[in-house]
Amino acid sequence: GQGDSFLLVQDGQTALIDCGTRETGKDVVEYLNQLGISKIDYLFGTHPHEDHMGGMYDVITNFDIGKIILPEVKSGEVSTNWYIKLMTMIKTQGYELETATYGMTYNLGDASINIIGPICTPQDGNLNNYSTVLKVSFGEMDIIMTGDAEEEVENTILANGDDIDAEILKVGHHGSNTSTSEFFLESVSPDYALISAELGNSYKHPTKTTM
Repeated sequence: GQGDSFLLVQDGQTALIDCGTRETGKDVVEYLNQLGISKIDYLFGTHPHEDHMGGMYDVITNFDIGKIILPEVKSGEVSTNWYIKLMTMIKTQGYELETATYGMTYNLGDASINIIGPICTPQDGNLNNYSTVLKVSFGEMDIIMTGDAEEEVENTILANGDDIDAEILKVGHHGSNTSTSEFFLESVSPDYALISAELGNSYKHPTKTTM
């Protein structure tokens, strides 16, 4: 469907990057149950849009959660009921909550998850540009996970000078033309690109330009 949720498993440890929509959160829970997973060591919410974090309430109420990593969103900028309910529950129930910070590294078995995205306050209130961007590395394989980060964020990543060459790219913003600039794509130079978009969606993702 029109949402994101990616599961990483290495040496018995798990990381979940986004949780789908409020409607599909139950599908994420069912999938994890089918795999026999009982604990999520790292739970990343890339940014506060419903198609990425809407299913998080279902996930955190059904599994043992090690650490929740979220971007720091300016107070009052997101006023949707599902987000307020989620954040209230996380803060009052004693979950370990960490602000996504550029340069942080999390070990997942023999893999590593590095925050390479510039965690910044969008100038125009564009919530997509809160997106935490991750580089996942395992041996000689690297994956760039972009959330919905748009070209503004991509340019900042490029300016930071981090090595973003990777075998797999999770294409930003469901293949929208606001993301995946030609320079960014050339810098990642992936062998495979993953686009999460519902067939026939009203947004017309992925765009012809991106493809």
